[in-house]
Amino acid sequence: MVKINLSTYNIILLNTQNDEKVILDEITYGSLQPDSQPKSIMELLFKFLSNKKEESPFIRDNKVLYIKYFNVENENKFFGEFLYGTSGSEHPVRNINEDSEELIITKDQSILTPYYFYIEIPKNSKQGLLILESKGTDGIKTLFEGWFGTFITKQSNTNLKLELKS
Repeated sequence: MVKINLSTYNIILLNTQNDEKVILDEITYGSLQPDSQPKSIMELLFKFLSNKKEESPFIRDNKVLYIKYFNVENENKFFGEFLYGTSGSEHPVRNINEDSEELIITKDQSILTPYYFYIEIPKNSKQGLLILESKGTDGIKTLFEGWFGTFITKQSNTNLKLELKS
């Protein structure tokens, strides 16, 4: 039986120009187009989860992460399910009742497993809460941090950097 764990992380947005933490629900910019940039990490999260749910998965080092679904409560709480799997090698699949080989999972395919998440962003805070499920030695923190971090940088057109600290 696989051991299921919940891991907690602090969500931090760092302004890399001055190495200061940003207030998560009031992102300010020094640029000439502040109206076109996201005003809060909640806005970024909603856009990320909505857009990426419809797009291709995030793939890195033969690991794949999909957004299956998410919900938002009170504009500052997000929860839902990711699907995670690995690819890169072939595996036979057997029917255990008939002891027969059913098919082969190719190196381009992946068996996806659900991983649940919860995010809460307190008002006027420089830190948010992220809870991620992990199973045995498998977790999704590094993939999520890379995927969402890249999205933040592209969406904000600035020097914001996502950090997830345990």
